[in-house]
Amino acid sequence: MHPILNNYNLRNLLTIGSTDSITYSIFKQLIEKRIESLTSLGYIALLNPNFNDILNNHLNTYTQLLNDNLTNTINSFIENHANAVPKLASAVSQTSSDCYPTGKNSFLNDHLSDRILTHLIAQNHLSIKNSGNPLLSKLPTIESIINSSTTFVNSLTEQTYADSINTSLTINESIKSPFIYPPTHLEYILTEILKNAARASLESKSSNPIKILLVRSNENSLTIRITDNANGIPSNILPHIWEYSFSTSLTKGSVAGMGYGLPLARTYANLLGGDIQLHTIQNKGTSVYIHINQL
Repeated sequence: MHPILNNYNLRNLLTIGSTDSITYSIFKQLIEKRIESLTSLGYIALLNPNFNDILNNHLNTYTQLLNDNLTNTINSFIENHANAVPKLASAVSQTSSDCYPTGKNSFLNDHLSDRILTHLIAQNHLSIKNSGNPLLSKLPTIESIINSSTTFVNSLTEQTYADSINTSLTINESIKSPFIYPPTHLEYILTEILKNAARASLESKSSNPIKILLVRSNENSLTIRITDNANGIPSNILPHIWEYSFSTSLTKGSVAGMGYGLPLARTYANLLGGDIQLHTIQNKGTSVYIHINQL
């Protein structure tokens, strides 16, 4: 769980509502944390134009927060930081590892975790202002999120491979009541895992469906297992799968390429106390376990 959340009940903020003063406090802390982290990279890193732009965007957001109303600041933040991840990826790839006191992966995990939480708080504020309801006041079912993610991934594979994947979904009978969790977070996680499974299945010509098992072991935790019967992950690649910028794809496209999908999916899960685990057997296939906790 993100350390800034220790002083707040995120479930209440996202399901019942948040005051402007609480949103302001969390938002301000997150922007301050990012500015401090970026400036700690040092002079050489900040000579990089992408890092310089990212820092200036955060400084501008902070200045506006102190001098303008909260809603205007949040709207500007969402617009001005929309392309931050590709810009961040370029900046990190263009700078030496020596610029990162705790390592590139640690820096990226921290930065992207802050970014995800900042956007969650921002979207909740705008939802309250625009509709009168907090972000998670109405929730889709987990099954519908899985189905929509599968449909989206199939649209991507149709573009890249002119083919689609078959899936089989098994749902534990105990899953009846709503699960309080940001749908967009789960959609991102599922999409990235399913893209990997789809790519492996289609490139290995596997005719077996990708199996999805949904289990709610208790009222506060849920596991989604996604299993393919492709060729598994080679032993020389396995140690690198959680590294940002690592990709086995030779080209950047809609299904693979930038190397941020899997590590960022785990960052999404870790942010709210969950995790992602992966088990693979060469020439047999791979199972990914997505563990998430209800807010």
